[in-house]
Amino acid sequence: MKLSFSPQVGPLSQASAKQATEMPQAGAEETRVASRQHISIRSWRDEDEPALLELQRAVSGEGDLTSPEFFDWQYRQNPAGKAFIGIAQEPGGMIVAQYAAVPLPLRVNGERTTVTFAINAATHPDYRRLSLFTRCAKKVFEDQIKSHITHTFAFPTLYAYLGQMKIGFRDLGLTHLLMKLHNPEAFLADMGFSKQWSSLGIAGGWLLKTLQRKPRRIQPVQEVNSFDGIPVEKLAEPVNIIVDADARWLNWRYVTNPKRRYRIAVARNSGEIAGFVVHRIENSGSRTWGIIMDLMLSPKAGIETVESLMNHVFSANIDSDCSLTICLTSPGSRKEELLRRCGFWTVPKRIRSKGISTGLLLCRDNNSYTGDIRMEDIDLAFGMHDVL
Repeated sequence: MKLSFSPQVGPLSQASAKQATEMPQAGAEETRVASRQHISIRSWRDEDEPALLELQRAVSGEGDLTSPEFFDWQYRQNPAGKAFIGIAQEPGGMIVAQYAAVPLPLRVNGERTTVTFAINAATHPDYRRLSLFTRCAKKVFEDQIKSHITHTFAFPTLYAYLGQMKIGFRDLGLTHLLMKLHNPEAFLADMGFSKQWSSLGIAGGWLLKTLQRKPRRIQPVQEVNSFDGIPVEKLAEPVNIIVDADARWLNWRYVTNPKRRYRIAVARNSGEIAGFVVHRIENSGSRTWGIIMDLMLSPKAGIETVESLMNHVFSANIDSDCSLTICLTSPGSRKEELLRRCGFWTVPKRIRSKGISTGLLLCRDNNSYTGDIRMEDIDLAFGMHDVL
């Protein structure tokens, strides 16, 4: 995950988004025109794996998405179900586009259901401007309706925003990016500020750090290697739409990932589980930042639980020379309020991190139901960004 603070860019115009995402390669126009009538759209099969990996390699180069081990984990091992992938294929067998969505277990108004989370859309550079993104997405939505998947959520990149809106997604609004500053001087150095120009910022940062309340460890906190034996089903925020606290799915998400490592800390109150936090450290060049991937609390958990968990996270991050810790939250949520009391502050919209997509949450109803799903009714695992 690439993380960088820079001025917030508003939604791209239709022309500029199209130019950025669909820039043709020289000499490819004839290929697109000749191929358009022959490209087929279908659902993926297991034997498509090599061709799908090759597509990702052509689009983004080597990385997690070109690893067979990561592919198997992401698309097949999810206990909530196998991934939905719509693919576009040339007659000769080459896969030239995909639209994927992975199942996500939710509780909606107390009832368990399954939705999906859109990830990893890709179109080969030689086959853009053929509406393959839209055609593959529609195939996924058709398959989801047959499987009784009602909703699809997405955190779009700047370039994918317009494309997602064209295929029926609704913009639920901007999530909040929270930041806890540990080392103002190191943070400003990360941002490229020289000491000559950043002395005032450093002084202000240290003043802010001094004024922030340091979270205390009031309740016992224990690091664990998995969610086995932990009664996570007792954790549920008092909102209408939440991630279902299921140990098997949480183990898949945070324990069995073959490429990324997470730390899990559990807080207890009088021996009963009060909450847990999943966090990781991001090393990107000279930068070292802490990221809170997930935070789940029992309905009775209060500031003591969150303080204890944050005390644990901050101590680990400071020991690893992190300049700051960041987290995404639902605006106005109970979690956001509790985290702010632990020293987090909301990063202004104009200084948002483009590396964590736009921060906008989109939702598509696969049954065309125009229900009033609002951001304030949702408590999602915003660590899902890390799956992208």
